[in-house]
Amino acid sequence: MATTNLIANVNRGLERIENHIRGVGTPMQNPANVIDGIRGSLNTIRVTLQNITAERDQYQNILNDTNNQERDLGNQLRDSRNQNLRLQRLLDES
Repeated sequence: MATTNLIANVNRGLERIENHIRGVGTPMQNPANVIDGIRGSLNTIRVTLQNITAERDQYQNILNDTNNQERDLGNQLRDSRNQNLRLQRLLDES
């Protein structure tokens, strides 16, 4: 179930409990069941957000690793170019 639907369920549950407390609409037989449903929805939302955060962290780590690798390869390329220039000068001098 999408997080949006879970949030809508929480909202509906809160409205039902509010109406029950105010004595508006159909009285509820067991408001505790609605509260349990709200808790379940909130727990599912919490777990979903934790999973999203963990996945985001994994992608951030991949990005950081890629950036580090790019920097290292750039340094290796610069070092190779410098070495090539030194060797070229040595060849030109000889």
